[in-house]
Amino acid sequence: MYLNQGVSHLNGVWRQGRTAPYALLRIPMFHQNSFRIFTRILLPVLSVGVFVLPSSAQTMTILPGFDSTPVWSVPNAISGDGSVIVGGLPSSPAVRWARDSVTQTYGIIRCTNGEALGVSHDGSVVVGDNYYAGSFRWTASGGTQNLGSMPTGWQSAARGVSGDGLVVVGNGNIVDEFNQGWNRAYRWSASTGMQSIGTLTQWTNSNALGVNFDGSVIVGESNNQAFRWTSGSGMVGLGFLAGQSSSLASAINGDGSMIIGHSGQSGFQWTSSGGMQSLTGAYNGSYIPRALTADGSVIVGTLGYGMAMVWANSNTAITLGEYLSAHSVSLTGWSSLTDARGISADGRYIVGYGVYEGQQRGFVADIGVIPAPGAIALLGMAGIFGTRRRR
Repeated sequence: MYLNQGVSHLNGVWRQGRTAPYALLRIPMFHQNSFRIFTRILLPVLSVGVFVLPSSAQTMTILPGFDSTPVWSVPNAISGDGSVIVGGLPSSPAVRWARDSVTQTYGIIRCTNGEALGVSHDGSVVVGDNYYAGSFRWTASGGTQNLGSMPTGWQSAARGVSGDGLVVVGNGNIVDEFNQGWNRAYRWSASTGMQSIGTLTQWTNSNALGVNFDGSVIVGESNNQAFRWTSGSGMVGLGFLAGQSSSLASAINGDGSMIIGHSGQSGFQWTSSGGMQSLTGAYNGSYIPRALTADGSVIVGTLGYGMAMVWANSNTAITLGEYLSAHSVSLTGWSSLTDARGISADGRYIVGYGVYEGQQRGFVADIGVIPAPGAIALLGMAGIFGTRRRR
C-alpha cells in the first residue's frame, strides 16, 4: 500500500515544514522503564535504517529548456518511479527530463520531433507522436524507432506504454474495403507489430489511451464510450455516468484494477466491483482526470483545462494548489496551476504546467518523503512505550 500523504501530516515528524536528515519523533514524557525499552530496542532498530527518512525538502521545480533556463513546456507523463518526465516544447521536439539522483536537478534531452506522451515505469522507454513519421518508441540504447502504421494505413500516434516498456498503445488510420477511412486503436509489441484491437461497434472509430504495467489491459474510447480491452474479452464498453451519453477512459493503474476518465462533465473511476463512480468537485465545469497512483488513492487532472485538480482518497476534488500547500510545498511566484498531467506510482511527484511570474512553465512538484508502511508501526510503538504510567 502506498502512503499518499506528506510527512508534514505526521504529527511530530516535521515541524513547520522544515526538513532534517532523519525524522524526529515527538516523544512524550517517558516512564523510566519505557525509556530504557525505547533506547535499548527501538533506537538500534531506527539506526539500521528501518525508519530512516532521507532529507528531502518539499519543492516546486520548473522544468528547464536546452540551455538550462526556464522555458515554456508541457510535461505529459512521469515514470512510475518518479525519475523521468516526458513531454514537448514549443519548437516541437519530444523531450525527456531525467532527475539526477545526487543533485536532484533535471537534465533534458531531445528524443525526436513531435511530442512525447508516455513513459515506462523506470523511464527507460519513451513513446509519442512524431507528427510526420507517426508513432515512435525511444530508448537510450536504441534511439528512436518508428513503429510504422497498420495495414492499409499511413499514419499513427503512440499514446501510452506499459510499465515494463514492452507494449505500446495508440491509434492509427486504416482504409476499409469500401475505401472508407477510420481511426483504430492499436496494440504494438516487438513480436506482433502494430495490430488493431477493434471497435465497440461496426463502422466507428476507436482510440487507445492507456495500458497497465504488463500490457494485458488497454483502455480508451470507441464510438463515444470508454472501453476496457483484454485479449480474452476483447473490447468491452464501460458505459456512462447517469444522465450522460459519452465517456472516455484516459488511464489505468499498474495492476489494471482501476480505470479513470470522464463522462459528460464529470470525471469517473471504474472498478470491476464498483462500476463507474463519479469524480466531481465544488466548481462548475468539466472535470478531466488524467493520471493515478499505483493503488488509485490519488488521482490528478484538470477542471475545464484551466485549473489543476486532485482527488485524494475522495470522490470530491480539491485544487492542486490546495493539495500542495497542505503538503508544505511553496507556491511563491505561481499565479495559477493549469493542468496536472501525471503522478508517480507512490504519489510523491506530480507534473503539469501553470503560470509562473507571468509565463507558462512546466513543473514537477515533490511533496516530500513518503514513509514506508513500517514507519507507521514504529510510530505506534513509540506511542505505546511513551505512555506515562498512572500512579
